[in-house]
Amino acid sequence: MHFDVFKLNSNHILVSIAIMYAFIVGEGFYGFGHDYYATYYKSNIAWGKWHDQLGYQIATLTILDIHLGIYITSFILALTSGLLIKDHLRAKGIFSLPLFFLIFVIVIHTWPVIMSTSNAMRQGIAMSFLFVSTIFFARRKPGYFILILLFASFCHKSVLIFFPIILVSYFLSHISKNILFHLIMGLVAFILSLVSIPDLIVISDHKSMIVGESRIISGDYRLPFLIFALAFIILGTLKPGNIYKGYNIFIFYFSFIFPAFYFAGLNWQFERIGMVMLIPYILSFGSFLTKNMDRIYLCSTFITLLVMTFYTGMYASLK
Repeated sequence: MHFDVFKLNSNHILVSIAIMYAFIVGEGFYGFGHDYYATYYKSNIAWGKWHDQLGYQIATLTILDIHLGIYITSFILALTSGLLIKDHLRAKGIFSLPLFFLIFVIVIHTWPVIMSTSNAMRQGIAMSFLFVSTIFFARRKPGYFILILLFASFCHKSVLIFFPIILVSYFLSHISKNILFHLIMGLVAFILSLVSIPDLIVISDHKSMIVGESRIISGDYRLPFLIFALAFIILGTLKPGNIYKGYNIFIFYFSFIFPAFYFAGLNWQFERIGMVMLIPYILSFGSFLTKNMDRIYLCSTFITLLVMTFYTGMYASLK
């Protein structure tokens, strides 16, 4: 029997780290977030509307008085983050076990992941499924990423934003490879989003989250998020061949729609969506670099993000 040692080792490391991470987080080594003490500590709740209930059920799953939800959420977050990183490294041709291990361990301790293990848990679950859907997007398997997104739609309403962007970007990428076409469609998407997004947000139960300067982190990351979006559009325009690699065309169209939340004054939504997309953004930027530069870029960028996670007090907020 033939064994793929390369594949076996990387998968073994991935799953082992994900299990250890879930145990460490679930046992409270880092502490738990505000949302955990406010809501997610409860057992087997199914609150909200149809796009929330499954997320609550997974996050608060309790069997025999054992709160499994936080272990499951942490495991899914770590596993899918590792799969996304591994997929990028292999597609770029720079995969090695030491590099993968280093980046993987750093990433699962940065803001988007650690703050989703016990704080924004339902969003974290949805983010995990989004990571997997982008992998299937990159492999041009629409049936799989549509099925996964449909499932994720019952976990958190943020998926209702990503779902149409992924579908439309996939469809448009098969219509034309002309960058001018995609620039025009991107601008149209921005204008339509700017006009329609405020009306699509349901504010009846969450008005306080939409109005004002509400933020989910101690620092203000709105400007960096805007720079990410603009930079990706510029890079995609200057190097149009790259936007058809992996899931870059999805990031390209997302970069047009994402700023509409900011300009519409939806700060809370803007930062939450930015949190979900930060890791895919960083990985996608690496696809524009040479192999050696990508190695340096990924390590330095994720280390910087880890430092910023500590600097902004996110770990200190876990109790």
